[in-house]
Amino acid sequence: AKSGFIFQETIKQHNELDKLNPSCLNTIRLDTFIDKDDKIEIMSGYLRTSINNSHVDNISSGGCMIPVDLETGKLKKDGYSALKVYGVKLMTEHPLTKTVFKDFSIPFFDEAKELVIRSAGLIPNLRLVGWDVGIGMNGPVLIEGNSDYNIAGNDLSYGGYRSNPVFRKALREINCL
Repeated sequence: AKSGFIFQETIKQHNELDKLNPSCLNTIRLDTFIDKDDKIEIMSGYLRTSINNSHVDNISSGGCMIPVDLETGKLKKDGYSALKVYGVKLMTEHPLTKTVFKDFSIPFFDEAKELVIRSAGLIPNLRLVGWDVGIGMNGPVLIEGNSDYNIAGNDLSYGGYRSNPVFRKALREINCL
């Protein structure tokens, strides 16, 4: 406790995600909204990965985001890098592994969705949370929940939150529509 360090077990990433990028733990960002009736819904999701052999998947550290189809758990066609790192770069495959994004299936995706919904229910006063989830060998692992997160990434991954029914519900609840 006096060292200033935290020691925690390393997550062994699922082999399927190693095919995408083995240099980092590729995480899923799912954001949840709890409405006034306490119904918890997932608004959107994307997968984050390093594109330069970094050990972190953060977009701001040289990674990219690839939108995920919430129904199928498959990646969509295009991945995006951060403006401040590379300029906005549109990719259809991982630049190092050459794994094509479109229809790449995320293992344990339904279980990851269930995990963030259960987790959101534990902190009902935080109505909007961006959850980071890794996929280990035996299932999803919750990394963290962020109440002050970059919602712009989720907006981009969805294709514009103004057309997202869950986001529109959130806006109606705070009288912004």
